[in-house]
Amino acid sequence: MKKINKHDKVTTSNDFVTASYNIDLQLEKMILFAISVVNKYEMDNKTDFDFKNPVVVSAENMVNLMYDYDSRVSLSTEETKVRFQRIRSITRSMKRFYEELKTFPAMEVKRDDKGIYEKIPMISKLAFDSKRRQLSIFFPQEFYELFYKMATESGVKPFNRHEIKYIMKMDYYFSLRLYRYLNAHVWRNKQPLTIEYDDIHRMLNKPLNALTHQKIKEKLVQPAVDEINNFTNIKVEATYIKTGARFTAVKFDFDFKSDYIEMNMHKRIEALKIKFLKAAIPWDDNGDHFRHPDRVEHFTPPKSLTKKQITALVNQPVFLNDYGVFFGAVSDDVAKQVMSALLENKIDLLNAHKPIDLDYYLEWLKYRNSKNSDSTDDNAENTHNEAN
Repeated sequence: MKKINKHDKVTTSNDFVTASYNIDLQLEKMILFAISVVNKYEMDNKTDFDFKNPVVVSAENMVNLMYDYDSRVSLSTEETKVRFQRIRSITRSMKRFYEELKTFPAMEVKRDDKGIYEKIPMISKLAFDSKRRQLSIFFPQEFYELFYKMATESGVKPFNRHEIKYIMKMDYYFSLRLYRYLNAHVWRNKQPLTIEYDDIHRMLNKPLNALTHQKIKEKLVQPAVDEINNFTNIKVEATYIKTGARFTAVKFDFDFKSDYIEMNMHKRIEALKIKFLKAAIPWDDNGDHFRHPDRVEHFTPPKSLTKKQITALVNQPVFLNDYGVFFGAVSDDVAKQVMSALLENKIDLLNAHKPIDLDYYLEWLKYRNSKNSDSTDDNAENTHNEAN
């Protein structure tokens, strides 16, 4: 089993994020760790994981992620002792789950628009190895089909992906749940996000009115906001909403942190630069190559676009300016509506006027904007690849 590092990804469908369940924080970390193991296996081996096999979770590996231990850094005698105690603590949790879980946890999900709900088991079998300090998790086929398998006959499910390091340090259960919920929405630019108290009860599988406003605020939301701001790539603020005399919901204003945006865009541009150079396409670090007369010879204009790409393009001022001849002097909202329709139905007319350079509009300009602003939306994330 390969070790999981802090940058390895956890990827699940959004059904996982919105499902109703309530389990031990450490057990959920182990389940998400196991999903990261599966992600890593499939990426490294270019093949699907056979869910008839167990997924091994290492207590030592988990502790390294939870407390930022680095094998390249020597520890003092006291630090080594503390690390060993932490590994023993996680191992005891593994043993407790193995011995005490008589019924495995299940997630309740809404399966159709008629309001039909279904419970899906999260685990089918456990095996515990005390000598190796490992817990082996067997996932049910139903769990794989609904929460992990992204490709379906109708397309790719909406999914949630993040680095595992963002959740491993959390000490509060709602922190993990809320971070993954916000992460599933942040790139859609649907902000702010309001969550009704009834939905919090449902998410946590609690009876209605089991949690008062004070408990939701002090025991759930505020600790979660603090940990998300301290440990993750998202910044968030909470505002509590009243309906009449009662608090009934909480509004979250959130976005990616500016340093994360800049780092992420830098990585994307470096990858784009390498792709260009490997293909012997001209590259200039100041972007001048995009304005060179011969640029059109080095890319193929798209014949169709996804809705995400259309949204990203019409929200790019430079793009609207370059193709302004198609809508003239109108308001921004009208310009976006006209251009959205043209991109969806008459993209050949736009390409005839000026071939659409997706690398320029969706990658380079976004990178340039991120360097000139403290924050930027992330609507174009993963959109360019969808056209190729």
